[in-house]
Amino acid sequence: MRFALILLSMILVTACEPTANSNPYDNDEKPVSVDVNNNTVKQKFGARCEVIETCNDMTYIDCLSAADGPAYYVKGQEMEILMRCGGACMGPRDGSDDPLNCAQCPPKEWSC
Repeated sequence: MRFALILLSMILVTACEPTANSNPYDNDEKPVSVDVNNNTVKQKFGARCEVIETCNDMTYIDCLSAADGPAYYVKGQEMEILMRCGGACMGPRDGSDDPLNCAQCPPKEWSC
């Protein structure tokens, strides 16, 4: 009986070990578009901002939105803002009808 338990334990331990290709983004690395990198994002949007996700030629940039900071959906290498989201949506409205302010988060162009 002990032999069977030892054998079963060895099989389970071996089966649970990660393979070399189990997760290409280990160490909290995130896929970053070739055109947009975190240094460029920090220069344009601030030191607390980082690329979180890319979708075709669009990028989702988070500036600590979990702590009420803004988030942005941008397009292309020029980082044209498609939509402001996150903490940017919590403040008082200035009465303007700016279509970039929290109208649809994520924007309809984001299809990934």
